[in-house]
Amino acid sequence: MSRKRPITLIAAAVTAVLITVVPGLAETYPSRYVRIITAGAGTFHDVVARDLGQRLSERWHQGSSSKTRRGPA
Repeated sequence: MSRKRPITLIAAAVTAVLITVVPGLAETYPSRYVRIITAGAGTFHDVVARDLGQRLSERWHQGSSSKTRRGPA
């Protein structure tokens, strides 16, 4: 038996395990509340962050919020 055959079998087994396990882990993401932090209230970035937060909440079935924080002066 050549040395390549056991390595190929191990690689195939690892791939099969990952294919079955990884989708189950992805279903629980995100498990906590999502926060999006922007630099200024009423700016373009704030408007985009609020819209993005709303869309992600609908898609992930998880709450999200958009906070504005003052950056360095």
